[in-house]
Amino acid sequence: MVEITYSQPTKFDVYKYWHNSFRHIRILAFVSPDGNDYTMLIMNGIESDVDLSVNLNDVGNNALSKAVKHFVTDKTDNCSPKNDLSVQTNTIHVLLPEHSISTITTLK
Repeated sequence: MVEITYSQPTKFDVYKYWHNSFRHIRILAFVSPDGNDYTMLIMNGIESDVDLSVNLNDVGNNALSKAVKHFVTDKTDNCSPKNDLSVQTNTIHVLLPEHSISTITTLK
């Protein structure tokens, strides 16, 4: 299981569903059968960058120790490699650019 967390407003909002930016984010996550690799495809349909945390507690230790690549496709980049991400306490923190598709993977 891959668990996603994101920041939410703390004040009461009668339009909470409509103001929830996370409804404009789509995520597909795959773990290899042997648990040694994983890939996530994240589509950000929001007009601003999104800071996302991904919990990888159920991913195998071999996958957690591998380098994590981050590729971004948006209006100016086409699957451009970004800085590698690091796994800290089984969690990846990633900044998703506005209106973009991010691929996060341990595959080479």
